[in-house]
Amino acid sequence: IYGDTDGNGKIQTNDAKLVLQHIVRMPVTLNLDAADVDGNGKIQTNDAKLILQYIVKIINKFPAEKAESSDSWGENQTPPAIRG
Repeated sequence: IYGDTDGNGKIQTNDAKLVLQHIVRMPVTLNLDAADVDGNGKIQTNDAKLILQYIVKIINKFPAEKAESSDSWGENQTPPAIRG
């Protein structure tokens, strides 16, 4: 689950805290894939900010989730490899 950096099944402020602690090189255990919520391949303060925005319902989806869904094609679309 994007944003669930501690793997407890919930997205909470502790998840953003773990991201920030990781950034300042504190010894923490976190799921790096879940922490990269903006999908840029790096763990940065923006990821912590987005997790907090998700918690207070400013956003309802992480950019990394949107990127994944835009990479797929719907049932009424032809896959790019078959387009002619």
